Amino acid sequence: MGYQIDAGGPITIPASKHADAIQALRDAGLDAGTSDTLRSAIAGDDGSTATDWWPTFDQQTGDLIWLQYSGNQTGTEDDVLGALAPFVEPGGYIDFTGEDNEHWRHRFNGHTATQHAGKVVYPTDTYGQD
Repeated sequence: MGYQIDAGGPITIPASKHADAIQALRDAGLDAGTSDTLRSAIAGDDGSTATDWWPTFDQQTGDLIWLQYSGNQTGTEDDVLGALAPFVEPGGYIDFTGEDNEHWRHRFNGHTATQHAGKVVYPTDTYGQD
């Protein structure tokens, strides 16, 4: 088995930085395959094993604008996000939820990705207080 996680969030990697991001995945020791497209390197479309993330791209600009994952935690998530971090525009984040309902977020500042613990709060829900 493994620990199931779901993740996704709005990050932007400009199209002009895709080749550098692919090389960073390779330099980090992640199998980014032989593809020269960020979609294939991240999603594993060409048989790469670096990640099984699902990227979404802006059809007009080619920028990566969303990154999503659902599956067993592999232990490479931090490596992938760390390799991509220098190419992600500041302010992006990816939220994670574990199978035990644990929550955390990776926030990007244009250089690194920092992990933050999280929790779900419903401040306007007054159920049971009526």
